[in-house]
Amino acid sequence: MKKLILIILFLYSSISYSQYSDNVRSLSMGRTGVASSYNIDALNLNPANLSLVKPKDKTRIYINGMTTGGYMMNSKFLTIDFYNKYFTGDGSGNAKYWTTADKEDILSKSKNSELGMGLGYKFVSAAFKIPKAGVLGFSFEDKIFGKSFLPEEMLRLTLFGNEINKTYDFSQYRLELSWIRQLNISYANTSKTFLKSMFKQFAWGVSLKPQFGYYYIGIKSNDLNFSTNDSAQITSHGAVTFLRSSIRPDDKIEYPGLGRLAGFGWGFDIGMNGKINERWSVGMSITDIGYMNWYGNNYEYKYAGEFVVTDLAKSEQLDSLRNLINGQKTYISAFQKMLPMTLRLGVNYKIFKNIFGVKADSLSKELVSISLDYIQGLSKNAAGSSTVPTIGAGAEFFLSQFFIPRIGFIAGGTEGFLVSLGAGLDTKYILFDVGTHNIAAITDVNNASKFSFGVNLKLKL
Repeated sequence: MKKLILIILFLYSSISYSQYSDNVRSLSMGRTGVASSYNIDALNLNPANLSLVKPKDKTRIYINGMTTGGYMMNSKFLTIDFYNKYFTGDGSGNAKYWTTADKEDILSKSKNSELGMGLGYKFVSAAFKIPKAGVLGFSFEDKIFGKSFLPEEMLRLTLFGNEINKTYDFSQYRLELSWIRQLNISYANTSKTFLKSMFKQFAWGVSLKPQFGYYYIGIKSNDLNFSTNDSAQITSHGAVTFLRSSIRPDDKIEYPGLGRLAGFGWGFDIGMNGKINERWSVGMSITDIGYMNWYGNNYEYKYAGEFVVTDLAKSEQLDSLRNLINGQKTYISAFQKMLPMTLRLGVNYKIFKNIFGVKADSLSKELVSISLDYIQGLSKNAAGSSTVPTIGAGAEFFLSQFFIPRIGFIAGGTEGFLVSLGAGLDTKYILFDVGTHNIAAITDVNNASKFSFGVNLKLKL
């Protein structure tokens, strides 16, 4: 029973939002960067920023190979202390039996939340400056996205069983998970004449992103509910229907190679960056415009609930329950799902060594870069997206030529308020970044319910 509860809670707490930038620099600066990212970090965030460079940066090529990855888990309740308290026994090697108070505590902390986990890994990414012709960038990466919502009634039934005179409405239950391998091919360029009355320099960029699908599971429809009366009779109505697509014909999961696909689609990013002066710039992007077409080993699982249970000793009523539990598996044709389209708006302000710019070289010595972003998901039901808006703010401090600490905060969305932290190391040939979107995951690891960690190593040629 406890294993079932733990699996439900873990899946329930397993969501990643692609609308939050997947690069480590952005992660540690409150997920900002639509106006301030540059080189490879601009991929999947704002392609226009590929063309941006730091002062005195003469690098022609940025590249990394199998050196960028990150993990994120967001939850309101699933902390290490929560896990140890309810799922690891009584401390003497014996199983812990939950009291009614324990069950009520689990229910109160975990009900009606939309939270989760995500994993991303870049096999390779690079950006090349083409003399007098812009910048070309590309990346090849795995992305696992998901979103879920577990209603209170569903968890209550799992914890307490069917109580008399109760209605259990499962219709709000949502689940959508996907594993996609993405190729990103981006181009950016700048103009000093376009909108020159507004901007000292205008940058634009586009991305073409073929999507290679390997696994998908999601709820197609759901109006399932149960009710009991004072005689303990159970009445069920409605049904829940899942869609599944996989590189395998069975329900097992294996690491995907390059040959087999369960789906294919196209994504597009567009972006702009306007440099008002040496200190101020603004950015805007719309990412993941497109769709996935899932066609491999597609099945529909329907769990119908049209039955009344008055006597479990009757075989036909037991058969009805078995059919509900086992479901009906049907092969289906291809289906489409939207990508997690996201709008980003942002502004960046730079502070230089001589804040008033009196000396001729003062504007080449950047001290602080401050960013503010607005993030809005546009695809309500896409895995990896949330339509709840988020505000992020962050700053990086150039304390020396090499060491760059970063800090930021996130407000809104499904996470409330978080403080992020990270740092960068910038040398002649290497850029190294490390960061987290929640500093509490470092300072109070046992009570933190939102975890993330990312590392990134880039070569400059």
